[in-house]
Amino acid sequence: MQRSLFFGGTGVNIFKTSAERGNIVSKKQLRKRYIVKLERNGEILQVVIVAKNLESMYREVYRLYGSFLTNEYGKDVGTISFEEKDLFPTLKVSDLQQVTTLK
Repeated sequence: MQRSLFFGGTGVNIFKTSAERGNIVSKKQLRKRYIVKLERNGEILQVVIVAKNLESMYREVYRLYGSFLTNEYGKDVGTISFEEKDLFPTLKVSDLQQVTTLK
């Protein structure tokens, strides 16, 4: 018996045993939600960044808000503070138990 989950009309193999279903969270690298507060000259900007790690979060902040954090001479004038929270996978084990069986 092969179990498949359908995305856009195509069958995708998921897992064959309950042991494989239990390892779904450990196989995928979890992303994190960073609630970032940017401050410059009394101005405060709060944004949410979703990234795999701290380095990726900083890269996105500077890519999107680099001009906010630097002055006209290119010198850093802003401060960054953040709160980190784990995101959970959207596909849960209970969802896998409801998949359709293909023949």
